[in-house]
Amino acid sequence: MPHLSVQLIPPNAWQRNVRAIVAHETWNELRWRFGAARHPPLSVSLEFLSRPVPAKLQCTYCKTKHEELQLHEEWDYDDTHQVQKLVGMVPVCSQCHLAAHMGYANVMGRSDEAIKHLAKVNRWTLRQAKVHCNRAFTQWSQRILSSYTLDVDYLLKYLPKGKIHLNLLNNPKTWIGSRLDAIAWAKRLLDSDAVILDTETTGLLKESNVEVIELAVINMRGKQVYQGLFKPKYRIPASKIKIHHITNERVKSSPAFSEQWERIKRILNGRVIVAYHAEFDRGVLNRTCKLHKVENLSARWECAMWAYRYFSETGRFEKLPHGSHRAVADCRATLQLIRKMARAPV
Repeated sequence: MPHLSVQLIPPNAWQRNVRAIVAHETWNELRWRFGAARHPPLSVSLEFLSRPVPAKLQCTYCKTKHEELQLHEEWDYDDTHQVQKLVGMVPVCSQCHLAAHMGYANVMGRSDEAIKHLAKVNRWTLRQAKVHCNRAFTQWSQRILSSYTLDVDYLLKYLPKGKIHLNLLNNPKTWIGSRLDAIAWAKRLLDSDAVILDTETTGLLKESNVEVIELAVINMRGKQVYQGLFKPKYRIPASKIKIHHITNERVKSSPAFSEQWERIKRILNGRVIVAYHAEFDRGVLNRTCKLHKVENLSARWECAMWAYRYFSETGRFEKLPHGSHRAVADCRATLQLIRKMARAPV
């Protein structure tokens, strides 16, 4: 078995990988634990934070040093029982990652570059590298007619079962890069069990003490699943009250975020969550969890603002149409926008 090998993923197994079944924060935690990132994410337990930050990271295959690396998933295919089994996760440089994913390199017109790197790392001739790639393509052509069951028990060495969400494979993530992609994304969401979330906060994500003071969740049929106000640890600034009109007086008798978190987690863990500017809502929820010393949410986020940028074809990130800076109303405005995109002619 060569040190760096080409393994082509059959089309019926595309997007059936670790990134598809764990939350964004969990993936970043895995990247750090396996040596693909120098700094730990906010979600890492305090017991691990004493690990020293390395000056450079080393690629598993070519041994070169880098500031950041890719985390490469290694899979074993049992063609008899049709099982796709995760057997390892290793940090790799971009060149080794490209060589391992030769199908992608071929599509991108970089196959010659990838084959040369494969030969260099394994100390092969170009002919030996090409023979190896041809065998991989032959194997791939035999697997495209099969449907594989995913076995990710390997992850249980590193993650609790509650952070692995195989159900998310029923909601494959769609890359949105055009108006047609945005329409397809919206149609798929409306026929799924995804939920829409919105928050109102004490400030911006860049502020260290920012926290959620209102959170709402609705489903794709428009039914309200959760709505709550929270008493923050710190006072709500006047500048933010002018935006959402949630005063300190109004929330002084509300429960603390930590008191409601278990209920919210039961609703959201393992779900696809859609938000308008998902990066902000996800980030501020993480900050609030850290502030209140509760476990982070484990879910997959998708961004309606990103989709709308391509749907509108303006090239800009727009404000939420009909948004009002109250959580339930903005959830409904986001749903209205998704329905608009789904109904658009193609």
